[in-house]
Amino acid sequence: MRGRRIPVLFALLLALDAALYLAAALLRAETLGFPLDDSWIHQTLARNLAAHGQLAINPGEPVAASTSPLWSLALAVGYLLRLPNFLWAYLLGLASLALTAWQTLALGRVLFPQQPAVALAAGLIVLLEWHLVWGALSGMETLLFTGLSLAVLREAVLHRLSRPGRIGVLVGLLTLTRPEGLLLGALVGGWGFLKDRSLPQTAYYGLWCGVFFLPWIGVNLALNGQPFPSTFYGKSAAYGVGLDPGGYLSFLTAAAVELARGPVLLAYPGLIYGLARWPRRPGARWQLPTLWAVALLAVYMLWLPALYHHGRYLVPLIPLALLLGLEGGRLLFAALPYRLLARTALTLLAVVTLAGWLRGAAVYGDNVRLISGQQVALALWLRDNAPPGAVVATHDIGALGYFSGRRVVDMAGLATPELTTAAYDVPRIIALLRRERVDYVLIQPAWRPPLYQGILQAFNPVRVRSDGVGATEQKTFFIMRLNTIQ
Repeated sequence: MRGRRIPVLFALLLALDAALYLAAALLRAETLGFPLDDSWIHQTLARNLAAHGQLAINPGEPVAASTSPLWSLALAVGYLLRLPNFLWAYLLGLASLALTAWQTLALGRVLFPQQPAVALAAGLIVLLEWHLVWGALSGMETLLFTGLSLAVLREAVLHRLSRPGRIGVLVGLLTLTRPEGLLLGALVGGWGFLKDRSLPQTAYYGLWCGVFFLPWIGVNLALNGQPFPSTFYGKSAAYGVGLDPGGYLSFLTAAAVELARGPVLLAYPGLIYGLARWPRRPGARWQLPTLWAVALLAVYMLWLPALYHHGRYLVPLIPLALLLGLEGGRLLFAALPYRLLARTALTLLAVVTLAGWLRGAAVYGDNVRLISGQQVALALWLRDNAPPGAVVATHDIGALGYFSGRRVVDMAGLATPELTTAAYDVPRIIALLRRERVDYVLIQPAWRPPLYQGILQAFNPVRVRSDGVGATEQKTFFIMRLNTIQ
């Protein structure tokens, strides 16, 4: 395919993505929205950044709650320009998906220069892989992180550290998108040093990286006394399993299954075959991307072994699995005597990709319906019914912080530094609710059953509203008015 036609094809597929998934949201949820509450955290931070110059959930109370300050800043631009928040978030997400697809294509051309069709196929599949499209329209930073990580890998594989300023800037931006970028930055630095043995070059690279992430670390230290955002520690404290080989195996199995809910399933055989064969090929460039994928998976296995929202943290692995799997599959079919198998596999790959894309739209619409019917609806009820100056506590602060117009207390610790590592400390949380003189609690009983029971016993609350969306009472969100603040 001629180079001039590729951008046109990419743009067409992006338009189809937006049309299908947003139509699914309108049909299933009867509104545009986001498929998870975390998206509204970014919107709240961005709005307060634009209006008050602070990353804050409650105006005037800056917090280190943004795992992705670059994404919050990008969203804030939309508020400064007075653009509709949905429109700007969707455009940023689609641009990030376009970046991811283009960098997949570019990295594929570097890894497999003799096989441009493999690179193009992987780039096109990225635009239709449902996890990636879901992420692009989720209002989250996932696709920006993925696209930037691919750009870093391409630069590192092609030039190592010979252009330290360029790759240092990329790593700096990657780290401001998600803290896991530090891991890739360290891998690239070590890789470049081992290959070139140039200490000045490596130091210059590190200096450029530090220009971006050292100020961010300083802000986090000032706000919560720790080098990373409170979300980094809070989620690990809530979901980390410690030393648990059985838990590790369960996570890896679940991760493999989740990634296989799409075209990556058909890339697995080629991925295995390629990784078994490539070590015997001189000049292969697959090592650094593979090392990054393994390291990222290992970090999540140890630090955050939870498959949030269809495995959204695993999204950076998908383009790499597609690239390596498609090239490995090409080698595998070339070694087999039956040429018809290759055509059949390609047809099956197209069918699975399209079926996943369509299924993903339905999943996206259902997720938007759930969040809009739960957190958003209850936040709007509080806006209209809670007295001015009321204080509301919850474990999902996004929609509540954005819509309610009331001061929010975060029981999950993501925006409450003193609870960052105390998500299960019920007496400590109860004491916080008393000290902050909380009037309402928005809670899902299944989130922390002991905390729910502790609130019932400590405050004898009155249930004043429920979402009506949850499948069971345990999974339903309730607004409870607290009767006694002692």
